Amino acid sequence: MGVKSKIEWTDNTWNPVSGCTKVSDGCRHCYAERMAKRLAGRCGYPAHDPFSVTLHPDKLYAPLHWRKPRRVFVNSMSDLFHDDVPDYFLDEVFGTILACKVFKNEPDHIFQILTKRPERMRRYFTSSSPSDLLQRWAQTMKWVAMVEDPDVLFSELVFSETCHDWDSNGRNSSGSEYKPWGYTNKLFPLPNVWFGVSVENQTTADERIPLLLQTPAAVRFISAEPLLEPVSLRWLAAWDGKASNPQSSMTNEYDGLRKLDWVIAGAETGHNARPMHPDWVRGLRDQCQEAGVPFFFKHWGKKEAGRLLDGRTWDDMPPISAK
Repeated sequence: MGVKSKIEWTDNTWNPVSGCTKVSDGCRHCYAERMAKRLAGRCGYPAHDPFSVTLHPDKLYAPLHWRKPRRVFVNSMSDLFHDDVPDYFLDEVFGTILACKVFKNEPDHIFQILTKRPERMRRYFTSSSPSDLLQRWAQTMKWVAMVEDPDVLFSELVFSETCHDWDSNGRNSSGSEYKPWGYTNKLFPLPNVWFGVSVENQTTADERIPLLLQTPAAVRFISAEPLLEPVSLRWLAAWDGKASNPQSSMTNEYDGLRKLDWVIAGAETGHNARPMHPDWVRGLRDQCQEAGVPFFFKHWGKKEAGRLLDGRTWDDMPPISAK
């Protein structure tokens, strides 16, 4: 079984990595750091420095054993794209996610990955071709993911998925030409992964969201928690590649990029939590409603209980088969 989560927008957490370092003001009262101190010397957390970045290879393949489809928050106790997480370990994480997709029919697990380091995320997914990434991920599962036919390796199964433009019935109905690793569109971007960035203010939104939009992804989202000031989102509507963004002076650099698919907002929790003004979260909600983007309000934080915003609960999410 996975670790059930109290986080309102997910079902389970999966932590193949723990530990992190602070990169911006939103990290000041990090809940993961507080939790890691409680776990010092237990559950794989180092006794002397429990929040140091630590790899947990023994947890890599846990999702392969979860039969019931679920939403999985990847690394609630860390940042998967921290510089101290080597590329080979990222390959293993995404190898597991790829295996979950290849072995099971939709709907399947949805892996929700949230980072404050989108520059590393973008670099990882764009410095190699889709076929190279798929081959690397498949190789990590070579002796882990077992195929029904004992004479077929998992890497060979993934290879076969990319040789023709197969339809949903497994037929080459389009008459596509045989091209080894030539048809990656059904597996890349990974359709069972949602990528998001954490933003707490306008500065981090302006820095991180464009990098997220430049990263290949089936679904892109932001988590504005803790929300520390009003944030104007300039990425809720897809631009046509010609006109400048009507909500800002930005012009050509970001034209034609895809839009955000989901917005989460919430206040800070824990000791010394900083308050969130209701108008800040209303502003995000109103921008989402105008653009037709799902909006999820998580909570008011320590200062006020509950999830109601103007008399209702906002828990909209992208459809599982959004992309």
